[in-house]
Amino acid sequence: MRIKCGFSQAKITPQPEKVFMDGYGFRMEHAKGIRDELYVKALAIEDRNGTRFCMLSFDLCGFNEEVSEILRFHISQKTGLDGSSIALTATHTHAGPACGVLYSVPLNNDYLNKVGEVAGDCANEAFSKLEVCKFTSRFGKDLDMIHNRRNLDAIDRSVRVGCFFNKENVLSGLIARASCHPVLMSDMYISADYPSVLTKKGLEMGSCFMFLQGSCGDINPMVEGVSQEEKLEKLGGELAKCVLDAIKIEKVEGHNVDVDIDFKLNKIKVPMKAFSPADEVEREIDKYLKAYYDAQDEMNKRYILQYLNWYREISKKIYRGENGDIQVPLQYLKVGNKEEKVIFIFLPFEVLTRTALKIEDRLVAMGYEKENIYIVGYSNTVYGYLIPEEEIGCEKYENKDAPVWYNTALFDKDSEKIVIEEIFRMV
Repeated sequence: MRIKCGFSQAKITPQPEKVFMDGYGFRMEHAKGIRDELYVKALAIEDRNGTRFCMLSFDLCGFNEEVSEILRFHISQKTGLDGSSIALTATHTHAGPACGVLYSVPLNNDYLNKVGEVAGDCANEAFSKLEVCKFTSRFGKDLDMIHNRRNLDAIDRSVRVGCFFNKENVLSGLIARASCHPVLMSDMYISADYPSVLTKKGLEMGSCFMFLQGSCGDINPMVEGVSQEEKLEKLGGELAKCVLDAIKIEKVEGHNVDVDIDFKLNKIKVPMKAFSPADEVEREIDKYLKAYYDAQDEMNKRYILQYLNWYREISKKIYRGENGDIQVPLQYLKVGNKEEKVIFIFLPFEVLTRTALKIEDRLVAMGYEKENIYIVGYSNTVYGYLIPEEEIGCEKYENKDAPVWYNTALFDKDSEKIVIEEIFRMV
């Protein structure tokens, strides 16, 4: 298929001493240094009717609603695009600056507004580079160095690669979607984690390689027996090789039909589990308050305080007559025509494998080829782990502890079902 596209990338690396870090609750100090640069990458698209869309990927852990609004505001002001024409995604590095994923970690609003400004300029530069490209999507080789950290069989090892070749058959840029938590860098140094290797390879080739994080909610690296640095290079190297192999087998003959884009951004209500009765919540507050006063270790006090404040927030909501239901943005982008079409589903959650596979199966039933389906997590905002219905009773971190750090209610058995049904109501 043929469409106008343009790529751009810009550094968004913070000054370490001016930011706290997202990803791990045990970090209680500012970052100490920089391991590698963080980037925002923009893919600008314009179809034959002049309709425009911009997809941006940030080397950040994610964004809460406040941070998402800051970024979208600046991008919209710089480009003139409305909110539905902009998709914000995060690579989910656990070695980036605080962006509201861990709600109790202080934010640097000056830095975040600067990121928004840079992202807006990056988007404009991408639009300034618009050229007619042949766009095709395919599978690269599967990732081997990953596993399901919940000890389940569900896993998506696939690497989807969307290549954009200009009229000289030169690679203008690419998007690569895979699923694995970037948790290899757990120290106090800023890093994009393993996707940094893919970024470096793109820069070496004079191109922009945009990484889209898929359904990595329950997927971790499995790289044993080497140092933290070596693990990053090995997994990142495997990802880069999968992507480069996909480029090598690219056949750009054909695909000469101009295509259209279609997109939508809707806010929906997701039902959450009902709060415990007020008296039970008050007992939990008393329990954690005593534990907090008794604790001597600073780290232990921090963890206890997180739970204490979570229950206090629930108590306030109960007093105000509120429930824990959340309003979340769902977004899609379609590129193509009746003969060939690619779809992106942007989800504001940490997406687990089973959920993504359910969505993928239904899209395949609608006529989409698997390699043309991009289910992207950590998009526009992040509201925690969307728990699959069949895993609701599982006593795992994602189910019962993560909501404390995200400051949300627990997900209910109907939460995932409502999200999926709303997606297919849109598309």
